[in-house]
Amino acid sequence: MPRPIKYVTADDLLSNCTIKDECFVWPRSSTPMPMLSPHAPMAREFGTTSVMRILFTICRYIPAGPRLVRWCNNPFCVNPYHHTESKFWRAQRAHLSDPNGLLPEQEQRRHLIAPPDDLLKRMRPIKPEHIRILLDSAAMAGFDAKGVVDKRSYAPPPKPKVRYAEPDQPVLIIKRREEPVLEEPVPDEPEFKFEMHSGDMPDNSGRELDSIFDLIEKRNAATRTQG
Repeated sequence: MPRPIKYVTADDLLSNCTIKDECFVWPRSSTPMPMLSPHAPMAREFGTTSVMRILFTICRYIPAGPRLVRWCNNPFCVNPYHHTESKFWRAQRAHLSDPNGLLPEQEQRRHLIAPPDDLLKRMRPIKPEHIRILLDSAAMAGFDAKGVVDKRSYAPPPKPKVRYAEPDQPVLIIKRREEPVLEEPVPDEPEFKFEMHSGDMPDNSGRELDSIFDLIEKRNAATRTQG
């Protein structure tokens, strides 16, 4: 059984969107803009994968330029009344009795640039909710979408408040760096050595040494006599 076709009319495309501030927001995906698969029947019929261009063609007129200009601040909005052709093509249409009609260069290749008119009529929205939003958008936007620009919900961020220095206050205060306190190294204790000097001996030490030597000399002499 073949898979049912998901998108056949403008209502099918608009029903796939969420509505926010009269924007029909197409679901975000990995593509940089709202697009259909190149194998989708509507993409083959209109010769484009752009959802914006398909809805613009169905709901408004067949655009002549290669691109459409979005005037709202939602990058995935596909509301056809939030888009226009570029300024060059709008100036060309200003000379037509019907600004929504075909330009002379479009008439020669009409069969190549969009489905037949009877098929486009059958694709137009019929859901009351979609019709109401589109009518309100068309009344607000106008042909050049200047009304969309005036109603943008985007508000630029406030500029940062510049603070000026008071005349009696310093602009910059530099705090003096405190010098680090260096601890004095503790000297190693010297190795204790016992030394005796003659000057360190008591006053009678000289006489005691003399008597010792005398005893040694006497003992040596006695030993020699016995021998």
